[in-house]
Parts: sequence; C-alpha cells; structure tokens
Amino acid sequence: MKMFYNRFLKAITVFSFIMLLPIVFYGQSSNNTSKKFSSHWYMSGSVGINQFYGDIQDLNFLDKLSDDKIGFGLNVGHQFTPVFGLRGNMRYGSLYSQNESKNLEMEAPKLFEYNLSGTISLINLLSEYNADRKLDVYGMAGIGLINWETELRNSNTGTKLGGNGTAGNGPSELTTEGYIPVGLGVSYKLNNNWSVALEQTWNGINSDILDAAEGGFDYDISTSTSLNVVYNLGSFNGIGSMVRDYEEVTFEVIPEVLERHGDKVKVTVKGQFPEKYFNKKAAMKFTPVMKFNDKSKTLKSITFRGEKVEGDGQVITAEGGNFTYTDVFTFEEGMEDAQFTVNPLIYSPKGNPVNNDATDDNIINNYKNAKAGEKTLATGTIVTGQRVLFAPGKAFKKEASTNAGTAIALANGYEKETIISKDADIYFQVNLAYLNWRLPLNIDNNTKEGIAQLKQFIDKGWDIKSIELNAWTSPEGEESFNAGLSERRAKTGMKVLKKVLKQLDLNIEDLNINEQARGEDWNGFMKAVETSSIKDKNIILNVIRSQQDLAKREQEIRNMALVYEEIEENILPPLRRTNIKVNSFEPKFTDAQLLEYSLNDAEKLDKEEILYAATLTDNLDEKISIYKKAVEMFPKCVKAYNNIAYTYILKEEYNKAEKMLNKAIELKSDCAISINNLGIIAGINGDYAKAEKLFVKAQKLGVDENYNLGVINITKGEYDKALSLFAGKTCDYNVALTYVVLNKYEKAATALKCAPESAAKFYLCAIIKSHLGETGEMYKQLIKTIKADAKYKEVLKSDKEFNKYSNTPDFNNLIK
Repeated sequence: MKMFYNRFLKAITVFSFIMLLPIVFYGQSSNNTSKKFSSHWYMSGSVGINQFYGDIQDLNFLDKLSDDKIGFGLNVGHQFTPVFGLRGNMRYGSLYSQNESKNLEMEAPKLFEYNLSGTISLINLLSEYNADRKLDVYGMAGIGLINWETELRNSNTGTKLGGNGTAGNGPSELTTEGYIPVGLGVSYKLNNNWSVALEQTWNGINSDILDAAEGGFDYDISTSTSLNVVYNLGSFNGIGSMVRDYEEVTFEVIPEVLERHGDKVKVTVKGQFPEKYFNKKAAMKFTPVMKFNDKSKTLKSITFRGEKVEGDGQVITAEGGNFTYTDVFTFEEGMEDAQFTVNPLIYSPKGNPVNNDATDDNIINNYKNAKAGEKTLATGTIVTGQRVLFAPGKAFKKEASTNAGTAIALANGYEKETIISKDADIYFQVNLAYLNWRLPLNIDNNTKEGIAQLKQFIDKGWDIKSIELNAWTSPEGEESFNAGLSERRAKTGMKVLKKVLKQLDLNIEDLNINEQARGEDWNGFMKAVETSSIKDKNIILNVIRSQQDLAKREQEIRNMALVYEEIEENILPPLRRTNIKVNSFEPKFTDAQLLEYSLNDAEKLDKEEILYAATLTDNLDEKISIYKKAVEMFPKCVKAYNNIAYTYILKEEYNKAEKMLNKAIELKSDCAISINNLGIIAGINGDYAKAEKLFVKAQKLGVDENYNLGVINITKGEYDKALSLFAGKTCDYNVALTYVVLNKYEKAATALKCAPESAAKFYLCAIIKSHLGETGEMYKQLIKTIKADAKYKEVLKSDKEFNKYSNTPDFNNLIK
C-alpha cells in the first residue's frame, strides 16, 4: 500500500509539472502591460517528495518511485525586481535508497536543510514584465547547510552495516555538510495575494557520506519535487498592500476619450478606493500625465491621506472613498495619439503633515515610497473642433461679394451689355411749340450741330435699344396750358426725329420710341436755382417748397420773374425744350471670341475683356495663363494678381497663391479682398491666429467677415459666438461642425444635408452617424469619404472619434 501511494504521488506530481510547461509558453500574452512591478516580501509552504542519487542506488527513475520520501518546507523571500529575488528556505524530510545488486539500502529518517537562494524569472528576463501574467518559469540557485542521520543496512536481513549522525543527543550530533541547491519552478498566480508553484530542486552535497558508503562519484545528490503555496506579504513599510491591491482602485474618465476645444483639453477623473484599501498612516500623490511623441505633460497633482495623516488632501477612511479630479490643460501637437496615464506615488509621511506642493523628489528622498503602477486611463484626444473648412468659392462669373465666407475673385469690371447714349435738345420760345432755329438758345447751344451729331451716332449702325423723346415747359405758366404746350413741343421733336431717321433709311416702326409730354419742369427749375448765383435763392426755394397749391406756386414763380430778372432771363428759358435721346448697344466680342483671343491673341483685348475671358473656361491652368497675360499687359492690375491667387487656391497651390496676393497688396495696400484671401490661406494652413488678424483687417476695410470670424471662433472653442456670427446660415459644413462639437447631432445633420458635397462633408456626416448609433450609415459615409479622397484613410487610423470601431474587421478593412 505504501509503495502504491508513493508511486501515485510521484506520478501526479511529474504529470502536473509536464502539463504546466506548455501552458507557460502559450499563456503569456496580455493586452495590459501598464501595471508597474512592486518589490515585495512573500512566504510559502511546500510539500513534496525526495529522492537520493549516490552510491547506494542502482535503479532507474521509474523504479525508484517506491524509494520516495516526503519532505516539508518553509520559504521567506523578497522579490526585488521582476527578474531577481532572494529567499531563505528551511526544509525537513527523509531519504531512502537501495542498491539491489549489492543487497544494500540506506535511510536518512531525519533530514534538515537550510539555504539562501537567488531566484530569476526566466519569462520576465526574456520578455517585458506584465503584471497580468498568470504563469511564470523561474530558476533558483544558492548555498546552504544540510543535517542528517543515516543508517546503512543489508536489504535482505536488515542488518545495520554503518551510519553517521545521531539525533538522540540533539541536532548537534547530526552530520552537517554544505550543499548547493539548484532548481527550476513553474508558478501560477491565483490573485494578487496567492500563487501556487511546482518546483524541482537538485541538491549537490559537499561529501560522499550521506549514504554512509564511500566510492564512485565524490558527491552525493538528493532531489525534491514539491508543491508550493505562496502568499504575497507586501513591502512591510505600511504601503505594500496599497501597491499590491492598487488594481482594486477604479477610475472613470469623463469624457471617455479626451476632447480638444479651442486650445484647451478638460478632463475629469472619478475614482473609487475600495474598503480597507487605504492605510491610515499612508498618503498618495495622484498626478496624471499625458504621454505623446516621446514627450510628456504633467498635469496638476492632488493628495489623498489616511485617517492618521495630517495636512493637505482628501482623507480616505477604512471604509474607502470616492474622489473627483478635474484639470484643464493646453493642447499640444501630437496629443491626438496621447496616452492619458497615472502612476500614483504612495508614501509613509512618518507622522509629518502632507503638502500638496511637495515634489516627487522631495517625497522620494525623505519617505518610504513606492509607485502604485502606471495605468492608462484614456487613449488619444478628439480634435473634431479643429476640422474647420476654408473652401474657396467656385463661381468666377459672379461679381465680387462683400460677404466673404470663402476666397474671393475680384470683379473683372467687364460689361457684357453696354448701353451708349447720345442726346440733343431743341429749345422753344415761351408759350410756343414751333421750331425756331434762330432762337438765341438754339443758336448758342448749337442745336443744329447737336441734331447732326445725333444723326451721326445713329448712322454707326449699332443696335438701338430705345429712343426717348421728352418735352417740357417752364413752370411759370398756367398748368393746363403748359400740359398742352408740352404735347405740342413733343410732336415738334418727333418731326425732327422722323426726318433724321428718314435720311438714314430707317423705319420708325421698327424702333422702340418712348414719347413723353412731361409738362412743367419743376425739378429742372429747382436744380437751376440751386446752382445759380442768385443772392436770395434759398428764399426762392423755400417759397416753392412750402407752397403745396400748384396754381399758387405758379403765381409765385410769375411774381418772382417780375422781381428777379435773372430768373426770367437765365433760369426759365432753358426749361422750354424737347430732348431726343438715343440708347444703343455698344458692339462686343462674343464669349467664344474673347476666350480665343485671350489664349492666342490677347493684345486685341482691353483689361476688362481679358479679365472677363478668364471666367469663360473651367480649366484652371487656362485661367492662370490668361491672368498671367493680363499681368504682362497691365503690370499694375491688382485684380489680375488677386485672381491668379484665387485660382491657385482652387488648385491647392497655396504658396504660389500667397506670393500673388502679396504682390496685389504691394500695389494696393488696402485691397480688402486680397487681405481676406490671405486670411483664407492662413486658415487652410491652420494658422488661425494669423487668419483672424487678416480677417479683422479686411473687415475694417469693408468686407463682411462675420462668417470667416465665425469659423475662427470654432477653432477657439467659442461655439455659441460662432453660431451668432453665422447669423442663421444653413446648408453649411462649418455650421454643422459647430453643432457636432456642441453634441447637437440632429441639428448638425440638418445643416450638413444640403451643404455642397465633398470628402470633408462625408467624413463629418460619418462622425454624426457614429454619435447617433447609426453604424451602417456611418460606414456608408466613410466609404464615400475615401472614394472622394483616399487621404482620409490615414485620418481614420488616428481619429479617436471612431475608437470603439478600431478593432472591428469592417473598420480595419476600410483603412487597409
């Protein structure tokens, strides 16, 4: 029965050891390597089987199973680093072995071992330390003393043949030798406190007398195969258990992914210390750190203290406690991919009051301390509020607008339809309507020559838009008489016009003639008085303005004519007239001709024509070529330089655009449109401070910069102000973006729905759909985004808006 028991125990132990080995190598990976190692003390108890290898043995491994003896041990150790440790071992047991060929057997019923060994974690030596790792393989080696009592017997008769050491008179009578223990173990961590381990140890004894028989190999060897139960004792300085149990402290970061608003990031951490966690004589300095691009930014610190610690900070009792930490810090480039971490410093103040302002160095140099272990609380920073869009307008054919909103092309000044007018006056004697060429006014004003020039103008053959014929009387007569008089004067003028048209073989019926008998020319009278040198003209004007009755007003004029000779002689006579005005279309090149000439024979065009011609093609390179010809022909043409820059902006060649705009401003320092366009380039390049200065300058020069300044306010995190400056603008990307960062996703979707389509629009729409939980629609928008601009694949790889999808197959397929 005893033999069966020993064999069974040995088989189970060996089998367990063999089965654990592959688990070690296939069970090491972990996603969390953030917890820092904490040095600690530990204690373990062991039970196992012993074997002897010396002169009194000739059996193989399996045959020796029946020789195994039980041993018990106690270890106390300290793990200094993840790799190296030191432990002391006391072990009590017995040994048995036999040599069948010589009919010999030996037994050491009392065996005491004492050693000090170093330990080395082979897993942590070969790979990065991971506190979540459950399994470890380790080795140990050391030096120690072994005490024993041995009896050598004939295995057939039981006759004692020899021995050494006698326990009857106490341990001092036992045989003592030095030995070197060397071993290998496999451990499994059950939790932060308890572990189990299987160890195999080989003990090389510094003599050949353990079996009371000398000969053969000079040194006897014993082995032990044991099962250990290990308890983590902590660091014995009052803070060890806090370091050990730090994983039980929980944290919640709000927002879950940090967000940039303007140049600031606000973070809130809500934490909870479990019951019985906080040592009443300990303190903790909690200092979050942003780690990014091989740099770090240390945030403000707060202090927690146990019940028996005085000073600053929040008291955490044995019942545990909650805390809320908030900080606002300045965003730095690279924080998009930052790790928001914390590695609290736990220390024993030794009865001294704690101070919030104490530095880490001060604490480390003066108190027992340990780092709790680094935790990553959040990953990355959302920068959606910086994804503003400064897009140039697309419509060259539109006139320049003072409502900026985008880059602006200056108006070319070209009139596609120009009306050229020519007119002539015929003057009449007072109260008469017949044409008297010898009338002084007709002679003095070369009325005949005026009619001749009008005839020449019509004879150019230009298309006539309209002919206006207007007849007046002076206002001093009776109203009804003057009305009839102006009609007769209109008919006289029409006779003159018909004669001219007949001489030119033009059919009057084919023309648009507007004949008007306008009666008394009060407006002409008032204007003539105003521009005259009459001394009392203000009195005259006031009388006319104050008299509403037309008949009385006419009488006042007659009275004044009698008093003021100048009115009669100089003011009234020129008002008695008929005016003939011909409005004709100035001949123009067709659009096709303008474009052809601008590309191949620009010298035929004037400045306005060539600037207009550039708007007739959608080919941006052709536009630039035409504008460059305008610059060559008109070196001081500000419009040409500005519009070249505008076209370069459309081509996203911003450096070239900036040079052209600087040239335009050099020619005209107050060119508000060019200043605005420089602001657009600064905005596109992300230099929002420069852009704002330029927009403000352009605004002072008369450009409505509300929209552009609204966009700048988005980047500054002043979202309500941005919406105010947008003044209810809808169907706009930047308006939608403002609603997104305000978490008003439905309004954002509405504003974006009718906005011009672009990759930026599709991408923002995907962000909105993500927040609304519409995953299918989100992916549709992301697919449209990448089709429109493949560069967004790289954006997606780092944009924390899509954190929760980053490890999904659909998302990873999208960004391949």
